Amino acid sequence: MCGDGQTIPMFAVTEHAVERGWSGAQQHYKLGAGGDFLGEKVQDFLYHLLNLRGEFGRLILTLATYNGKTGNSAATGHKEVAFENLHEQLELCLKCLSPMARPFQPNSPFSAILRFPGEQSDALYPGLVVHDERVTGSITIGPTRLPLWSRIAAIVEDGWSEDDELHGWTLAKMKDFLTSILNARGEFARLLLVLGNIEHQSHQNDALWWADHKSSDCAAKQLQVCIDGMHFMEEKL
Repeated sequence: MCGDGQTIPMFAVTEHAVERGWSGAQQHYKLGAGGDFLGEKVQDFLYHLLNLRGEFGRLILTLATYNGKTGNSAATGHKEVAFENLHEQLELCLKCLSPMARPFQPNSPFSAILRFPGEQSDALYPGLVVHDERVTGSITIGPTRLPLWSRIAAIVEDGWSEDDELHGWTLAKMKDFLTSILNARGEFARLLLVLGNIEHQSHQNDALWWADHKSSDCAAKQLQVCIDGMHFMEEKL
């Protein structure tokens, strides 16, 4: 993102918006006349990114943990576990896009990306949960039926409020989570853009992107690039 000739990382402007609203971020970073348009784009991107379901919702949480635990203060053991978990989840997502990956469940168009029987994943990222049988595998705040995607646009637009706190999910935790996600670099940043874009197109076309050959191939290609990169990193460890 750019403002007054400066390059602004998306995680930085988003963190500011979550705390003070988009108008505060726009003023702080001097985004100028195009700031409103950028705000709409940021809200739209985050909404669709956090609307990823099932295995892809788990991927978002796993990537956030990987980015959050591999900083300078992370213990070596945490780095290794986060690395292995991310590698495994990338592989699971890639398998979801294979036509023969999972048996089709009647009356469940989401069956390709959900686990059957449904499982609750509550240890991928602190305070956030994915359950295949809750809000169709959405990322939820704790063991509730409140999906994160349902609040993100309003939070970025207006800033955090006490009404957004639920089950210990606070402003600080929301900022940490979004920063961890948006701090993805290189091929992982490209993966987020690919997934956010195909989810956006899916909503526009009222279709499931993983059932669309072109969209699923696009996602599979970038997943494979990330997996190959992790294989390379693993050899260097």
